[in-house]
Amino acid sequence: MKSSGRTILAVLLIAGIGLAVYLPAFRASFHLDDGPSIRDNAAIRGLEPGPIFRFWPTRFATYYSLALTFRLGGLEPFPYRLGNVLIHLVNSLAVFFLLRRLTGRGSPVPAFFGSVFFLVHPVQTQAVTYVIQRATSLAAGFYLLSLLCYLKSRDGEGRAAFYLVSLLCAAGAVFSKEFAVTLPLALLLAEFTILRDRPPRRGGRAGRLLPFFLLVLAVPILFLLHRDNPYYNDPAAITRGAYLLTQSRVLISYLRLIVLPLNQQVEYLYPKITSFFQPGAIIYLSVFAALVIAAILCCRREKLRAAGYGIAFFLLALLPESSFFPIGDVMVEHRLYLPLFGAALILASLLRSLGGFRRGRVFLAAALVLALGRFAYHRNRVWETPVTLWEDNAARAPGHPRVRGNLGKAYLDRGRFERAAEEFRKMIELDPAAVGAYNNLAVIYIDHLRDYRLAERYIEASLALFPDYPAGYLNRGVIHLNNRRLRAAVRDFEKALELDPKNLLAHYNLGACYINFGDMYSREAASLRAAGREEDARSREEAARKEYRRAEEYLRRGLDYWPEDGRFHLLLARVYRSLGEEERAEEYFRRVE
Repeated sequence: MKSSGRTILAVLLIAGIGLAVYLPAFRASFHLDDGPSIRDNAAIRGLEPGPIFRFWPTRFATYYSLALTFRLGGLEPFPYRLGNVLIHLVNSLAVFFLLRRLTGRGSPVPAFFGSVFFLVHPVQTQAVTYVIQRATSLAAGFYLLSLLCYLKSRDGEGRAAFYLVSLLCAAGAVFSKEFAVTLPLALLLAEFTILRDRPPRRGGRAGRLLPFFLLVLAVPILFLLHRDNPYYNDPAAITRGAYLLTQSRVLISYLRLIVLPLNQQVEYLYPKITSFFQPGAIIYLSVFAALVIAAILCCRREKLRAAGYGIAFFLLALLPESSFFPIGDVMVEHRLYLPLFGAALILASLLRSLGGFRRGRVFLAAALVLALGRFAYHRNRVWETPVTLWEDNAARAPGHPRVRGNLGKAYLDRGRFERAAEEFRKMIELDPAAVGAYNNLAVIYIDHLRDYRLAERYIEASLALFPDYPAGYLNRGVIHLNNRRLRAAVRDFEKALELDPKNLLAHYNLGACYINFGDMYSREAASLRAAGREEDARSREEAARKEYRRAEEYLRRGLDYWPEDGRFHLLLARVYRSLGEEERAEEYFRRVE
């Protein structure tokens, strides 16, 4: 009963501490990939499994959870953040029960502080507060629950039930994010370290592990079956060998962040190592080798076995995203989310070994998690708005062109147009081939600062760099449209659609162009009728109807792609009113209200 009371108290404390540290996260807005993945993602507008699965097969569970959140709260950030924080709390509780099982059944203090370390460490904030990284936290949660249930299936009653739940959680992990392919290896590692002296009563180790290995084959199979999916074709400008060498240095940076979480950034300007003979390359690889040796040595000694498993788990969990498979961003903090369980296990094992210094270890651990919690709280405040996030990142990495671009976009969205233009110009200075910066400068000078001549200079610069850049033609078309050069506008918008068939603004602006043509012919028809030229007037009216129908065609096609965009409904209402179809016009006007 006393042990049960301590466990309940620990659970309540973990929940309370987590909510306190992540309180600023509830006020945060959407960031970066939250836009295309949530705000602009038609696949999550409904709960039909088919469109969600086709959007990203190996992350079906993640996007289905986002679809459920959309059903509950639409595009308000709060429900998404609440969901992420709750997932993180559940994961931290899973860590608590895992640590209790892995470090012994004595005092819950080591497991408690290890789980709070996992809960409040500042590197976890990116996986929790950045909404779309629910993929990371959800997959990690299923991964940890699968490991916990697998361990529980080895003793006591309900072995079969726990084994089945472990397998189901493994499936949840595999369909949340691809790094879950290492789960069977984590279970295999547990069998030959933590469980090495306790062979299974039936089935054998191979029989118990085989279903997990078969399950993770779903990831490469889905990659092959959906090889045309753009999310499986994200080229990285680095070779496999150079990526591996760079990751050996990134590993040291990750270790530094765990021990001393200072100078955190969303975007790291990280130097790439392309040769084994570059300065420091051998040292970086030696650190990795030293960790592998330490894990092996610890696992061979019974008292250090849990710590050895923690070291091995840390390295194993990093492998999918930090080894031979190049990813555009060589270093991001959310990749530490699951590996941090290994660090938490090492900490809990250390605290368990200090059992003779009960007060001292509590004081030491409490001071550690208090400091980490304070850092995490302030880090969550940085995530509150895109401006605060990117101003912080720009202060830490002033020479990173993408950071300058993201800060410029944040200023642009807040209406600070001069500051936005300044950041985009800095981005071009750092990276003259940053075509997006030219595009954003064109948008600023077209829509806000009204300097078409300067906007055209930036557009021509972008098209000189990338002749097939859809946004360049789109922006030039807007300038033509605003200056009533309708034929030239149509040519540019059609070129933009040729390059990007689902471009929302190209469909919308083509609809606007043809409405303008229709209005022009309608005015001509009225003038001809007033002059008594009825036959010519009817000819012009027929020409106007054709233009309105062409406008309808583009607008309805755009509406198929973007069914919730009210601008299409408004223009369609305008088309039908011009055609004299008042009932249809009123129907579309009502949809806008």
